[in-house]
Amino acid sequence: MATNSYTHARGGMQGLSKFIQSIRQCKNPEEEEKLVLKETAKFRKKIHEQKKSLDGYTRRKVVAKLLFVSLLGYDVEFGYGEALKLLSSSKLPEKFLGYITCGVVLNESHPLVPQIIPSLRADLESNNEGYVGMALAVASNIGGKSFIELSPTVAKLINSPSIATSVLQKSLMFMMRLFRVSPSSVPAIPFEKLLGVQNIGVLTATMNLLVVVASENNSAYASLYPNVLDMLRRIGRTAEDDYVYYRVTAPWLQVKILQFCQLYPPPTNPDTLASLNDIISRLFSFVSSVKHSDTTPANLAHINAFYAIFFECCNLVIHLKNDMELLKKITDILGKFLQDRDCKPNHIYVGLQMMSKLARLSSTTNKMLKQHRELVTRALGAKDVSIRRMSLDLLYGMCDKQTANNIVSELLSYLQKISDENTDVGLRDELVLKVAILAEKYSPHYKWYVDIMLQLILAAGENMAEHVWYRCIKIITNQEDVQEYATITLFKALQNPSCNKSAVKVGSYILGEYANLISDKPGCDSRTIFNVIHSKFYGLNDDRSKAIILSTYLKFVNLFPELTPDIVAIFKQYQYYIDSEIQQRACEYLALIQMNDTQVLETLCDVMPAYEDFQASKPDFGTSSSSSEGELPPPLKDPREEEERR
Repeated sequence: MATNSYTHARGGMQGLSKFIQSIRQCKNPEEEEKLVLKETAKFRKKIHEQKKSLDGYTRRKVVAKLLFVSLLGYDVEFGYGEALKLLSSSKLPEKFLGYITCGVVLNESHPLVPQIIPSLRADLESNNEGYVGMALAVASNIGGKSFIELSPTVAKLINSPSIATSVLQKSLMFMMRLFRVSPSSVPAIPFEKLLGVQNIGVLTATMNLLVVVASENNSAYASLYPNVLDMLRRIGRTAEDDYVYYRVTAPWLQVKILQFCQLYPPPTNPDTLASLNDIISRLFSFVSSVKHSDTTPANLAHINAFYAIFFECCNLVIHLKNDMELLKKITDILGKFLQDRDCKPNHIYVGLQMMSKLARLSSTTNKMLKQHRELVTRALGAKDVSIRRMSLDLLYGMCDKQTANNIVSELLSYLQKISDENTDVGLRDELVLKVAILAEKYSPHYKWYVDIMLQLILAAGENMAEHVWYRCIKIITNQEDVQEYATITLFKALQNPSCNKSAVKVGSYILGEYANLISDKPGCDSRTIFNVIHSKFYGLNDDRSKAIILSTYLKFVNLFPELTPDIVAIFKQYQYYIDSEIQQRACEYLALIQMNDTQVLETLCDVMPAYEDFQASKPDFGTSSSSSEGELPPPLKDPREEEERR
């Protein structure tokens, strides 16, 4: 077989070099386009006029220029047929360029793909290793169901005792690509035999394919678990120098092995399990050798390769769940990650992500992470927004009854900070939702919940989603023992001149329902309450908020009849308002008042009943007892958490 023939395929083409040089010398896109159109016009003419007599060298030169033009983003589909003709050439430079062009310009849905199948089959059945390798590489690159008919031919190559390692690697790559589009078209692969090969390149290709097929049907390949584990144990002793990447032996192979192990439950055989834990412990022992302060390219490459293995190893330990000592070791290592200020942002992000998995794994691992809570909170101030988002997810996952008070306070402080600085707009909505969920889930009593939600409303301002403060109103409505406290608290908040729109909506609604509960308190008489709300009314540029306040005014007519003349005047003023919703409310409310039917007004303006039409779902309020038995609507949920669960 011919070997390493690709270096002879380049063949000097001065015309191509000059054309590329001319393109690079163009001063603007218009000049480049003009030159490209002029050159492609020559190609069209040459292909059309010399179609029958176009020799191999000329065709190769034309196709090479067309390939370059295609890479620049221009449409040269008219010349694809010439590239296909190069595939059937007996000259390596021409065939080589034909394969390169087809691999670049064709995709699995292109109509010309079926036309290259005969040439690929002929080369796959040839004795030329270079031809076989090129055919496999292009078929794997293009992919698609069109190559199903080549599966038996490639299977013969895999089972051939004399196959070259480079061809075997490409054959396995082809089968992996084919499996993704048509699993039933991939024949049985001799994995047990392939896992015994000493060449790490072949082992890497084998594991790539094995992980893909085992992900679809892991029970069929469970018997290979000991073989794979044994291979992981052998890697450090048998690796060729070519596969040692910056002092890390075959990192990609080790990662694939660890991914394969995650497809199966912990080994039931004590010896196998002990062997696996021993391998993992050995890998963890190398963490201390990593030096983040060394920023040379070689050391950075070493760190990236090592951490690729380390984090996959962490995933495996989390998947196994059976060794608390290893889980504790992971939390300690990840804690040192966050302490090291020289650690790269990518590594910090993945470390936080791994901590989030540990936080959700069990209550025991969650407790292990609590010692690092201050470090995680510090990560909220990172420059990278993805790190800030991940640290938020982690704090959310770490929260429980014992830590809820501190974590919620820290998140509220952070929310206030980013609201003042007007930064992290994309993160703000997620932060507001998470604080609301934690406040409801871990509140020790309803008064604490009201205080936290008011702080949240004031800090979030107009960035608070409506369903969050809706939920707050529903909980207050269903809990009689907190209604008076919530009303007086919101009334005091409305007296602040800088009170935001969301607080005005919530405060107006609650005062409309329960203002009578506080009207006998000093400074809370009906006139004062009305004046406070009305001072916000004219300053609002949001008609929806004004509509809520108009409904509150109607409730006041029922609660405080002495305010009726002032409220009637307001309704008359807004009978002809430009917004139809406000106009309709003003007209209807005025008509109700002018009916002079006290019984009708009392019935319509009665306090809203508890939300009994919702499924009962009470927050976890710890050990405190609640005197109210009102049912609550379904609790808030984190959309990202729901997506992960699905």
